[in-house]
Amino acid sequence: MDSRRSTSLNADTCARKRSRKIVIIKFGGSVLENDNSYQRVAAFLVRRLHQRAEERLLVVVSAQSGLTDELQKLAAAITEYPNPRTLDLLWSTGEIRSVALLALHLEKMGVAVVALNVHEMGLLFSPLSQGQRRVEVSSAEVQAPWRIIPWSSCRDCLER
Repeated sequence: MDSRRSTSLNADTCARKRSRKIVIIKFGGSVLENDNSYQRVAAFLVRRLHQRAEERLLVVVSAQSGLTDELQKLAAAITEYPNPRTLDLLWSTGEIRSVALLALHLEKMGVAVVALNVHEMGLLFSPLSQGQRRVEVSSAEVQAPWRIIPWSSCRDCLER
């Protein structure tokens, strides 16, 4: 095959992949209960990817069930009135843990995935009519087929 034709085919394939619809799926702590639940979520995501190859998934996860409460108790044992910003930082450690655990389960299944923390995100939320919000992705890190991010990176934007 002519190398120019090969380059052209690769460019077409890349352009089609970039134009795929981004679908955001959120898994809360009530779903993420233990190691088996992370495995089940990973299997669900792999099935979805195979069934809907036209989608790029942006997976948002909360902390594992009960972990945020444990972190709250830890903070309360240290100080009666924790700074909300510091408390949010502490809670985000549970969410980042969930990101890493889900990414590890997907990697075990042979899925190339990038786990991101809140600082690596580039999500922009702009209001639409009737209370809906439009999500724009400005980070190059989010443009690949699989991304897993902590809930805290979306929560603040959605609550505004």
